[in-house]
Amino acid sequence: MRSSASFLAILVALCTISGCNLPNRSGNTGNGSGPRDGGSNVGNRGSTGESNNGGIDHPKIVETTESGYGTEDSDEIPGDSVTSLKVRTGRGTVTIIGDASARSITARATLESRAENVREAKRILSEIPVRFVSSGTENPALILNEPNLSDHQDYSCNVTITLPPTIRVSLDNTGGDVNIASLESGLAVNHSGGHIKITNVRGGVELTSTGAGAELQDLSGLVSINDGAGSLMVQLVTGEVQIDDASGVLQVRFITGNVTARNNTGKPEFQNIDGDLTLVDIVHNNAKVQGVLGKVSYPSGD
Repeated sequence: MRSSASFLAILVALCTISGCNLPNRSGNTGNGSGPRDGGSNVGNRGSTGESNNGGIDHPKIVETTESGYGTEDSDEIPGDSVTSLKVRTGRGTVTIIGDASARSITARATLESRAENVREAKRILSEIPVRFVSSGTENPALILNEPNLSDHQDYSCNVTITLPPTIRVSLDNTGGDVNIASLESGLAVNHSGGHIKITNVRGGVELTSTGAGAELQDLSGLVSINDGAGSLMVQLVTGEVQIDDASGVLQVRFITGNVTARNNTGKPEFQNIDGDLTLVDIVHNNAKVQGVLGKVSYPSGD
C-alpha cells in the first residue's frame, strides 16, 4: 500500500510539427509500444529520415516543474496522394483545419498524464504515440490509443491536425471539445465528448453525436445529423438537411434545400427555409416556423 505522501506526477508532452523544420530526434528513442492496429508507421522521424516501426520515438524528458516533466515530439506525412484521413481520439480536445497552402498532413498534440508516481506517469505517456499509420496502399490514419489506466490515473491529449482541404476526414472522438473547419471533400464524425463546432465544409457532413452540444454552419451538400443530447444549431447550408434530434434546443435557419427533422421533444425553431419543411413526430404547437418558402408538414413516424 502506497503512503499518503505519494505525490502526483504530471507529464506534459508537447508533440509539435512545424512545416519542414522538424526537431532533431536522433538518439532519443523511448520504450513504448508501436501502433496497435497492425499498420506500418509512415511518419517522418526527424533529420535521419528513418521510421521507427518498433516503438515510440520520444526525445529526452526534461523537468518542467517540481512534479512535472515535458517532452517534444512530431509527425508529418506527405498529403499529395492522400484522399482520406481517419482519426480516432480519446480524452482531450480535437482541432482539424484544412489549409489550402498545405502540402503535407501534420499533427501537434499536448499530452498530460496523472499517476501515483513518475514511473507510471511516464508509462502512460509512452502508450499514446502521436503517429500516422497506414497498411499497404491504404490511406493513413491517426490513432491516439487509450492507455492502460488503473484507479487514480488519468490523461488528456489535445491534438491539432492541419491538412490539405481536399482530403476527406473521418473522426471518431470520445474526448473533449471538437473544432473542424475548411474542408472540401466531406466529413464524417462520431462524437461523444464535449461541444463540437463544424464550419465551412463542402461535400456533405454526417454527424452522430451524444456530446454536450453541436454547432454547424456554412456547409454545402447533404447534412445528416443524429443528435442524442445537448443543443443543436444548424445554419447557412446549401443543400438538404436531415436531423434526428432526441432532445435539447434545436435551431435550424438559412437553408437553401429541404429540411426534415424528427423526434425533438422541445420547442425547435426553423427559420428561412427555401425548400420544404417536414417535421416528423414533432408537436405542431411546439415548433416555431418562420420564412419557409416550401410546404410545411407534420407527419407521424408510425
